[in-house]
Amino acid sequence: QLSASDRLQSTVDEGMPAQAVANWVQCENPKCLKWRKLPWHVDVDLLPENFFCKDNIWNPKSQTCEASEDEWDMEDAPIKFDTSVDDF
Repeated sequence: QLSASDRLQSTVDEGMPAQAVANWVQCENPKCLKWRKLPWHVDVDLLPENFFCKDNIWNPKSQTCEASEDEWDMEDAPIKFDTSVDDF
């Protein structure tokens, strides 16, 4: 029989919540305009009104306008697609 603390611990969700998705923000520099992927836990309401690559403190590799644009992958999709089907 599990103790109360063991039962509670077994309900703790480790890692990223199932409904969490990455947020994307665009650099406001007119010579850049690259899209940057932010971690799921970043509150986009707390970002500066005008976001620039230098503000991307969560990903130092993408913290300059010279860095290449962040890559999209299917893990970023809010809806999971069946990639085994060829007709979408």
